[in-house]
Amino acid sequence: TKLNEQIEKDNIKLNKQQEQSEKQLNKIKHAHDKLIDEHHEQKRKFEIQLGELNNNLLQVSESLSEATQTVDTQREKYEKQITSLKHDLEFQIKKNEMQLSALKENLATVRTELRTANVKVAELEHIKAEKADTDARLAVSQEERRVLLERSLANESKNEKLIAENAQLIKKNSNSEAALQEMAREFQSQQIQLNKVSQRRWIDDDDINSCMKCHQTFSVTQRKHHCRNCGNIFCDPCSSKTAVVAATSKKPKRVCDQCYKDLTS
Repeated sequence: TKLNEQIEKDNIKLNKQQEQSEKQLNKIKHAHDKLIDEHHEQKRKFEIQLGELNNNLLQVSESLSEATQTVDTQREKYEKQITSLKHDLEFQIKKNEMQLSALKENLATVRTELRTANVKVAELEHIKAEKADTDARLAVSQEERRVLLERSLANESKNEKLIAENAQLIKKNSNSEAALQEMAREFQSQQIQLNKVSQRRWIDDDDINSCMKCHQTFSVTQRKHHCRNCGNIFCDPCSSKTAVVAATSKKPKRVCDQCYKDLTS
């Protein structure tokens, strides 16, 4: 019976151990299932985040592609604008250089004609001074003649000599007056020419669309030409003549018909 009791005790002990083991196993199994569930949940969350990241990456890639295309388009646009601006700037610089050259030529012409006019004025003043001196001498001579005429009965030969001198002075005075009038006419002509030169203006190409003489419209085949004397714009037939414009330059320049007549007459 002791053996049976011992067996019974062992069975009870084993049953308790088995129950504890089952409880421990259930606890471990529960923890395992919980870990499995947490793993699946974490995996699901990771998959969702991965999908969102892939979508974001796709959107970023598309945005980057669009931005790159936009930048390339803008760059090409700006490069074309820069090229166009460079071309316009070069054209404007050449145009300004041509206008500046023409203005310099006209300025040289005006300065030369002004110096000539100043010389004429100086000569005119000199002639005026000579005339004043001649007038004074003539007055003295006339006074002497009056005195001599009063003494003519006493000194006839001397009177005749003074009459001859008086005639010469009168002739010289007449010549001086004629020279003075000629100088005045030349000075007036120079002044008129100087005023014409001073009023010249180089007309801009953009201001004129047709010939200022025959009024023919300009085109690709019918080009514009500046008259180097008056600065106006004409077609080729109306500005085909050449003449020396500036006194400082003997090289003939293209001029219009009217300026050709004025310069060669």
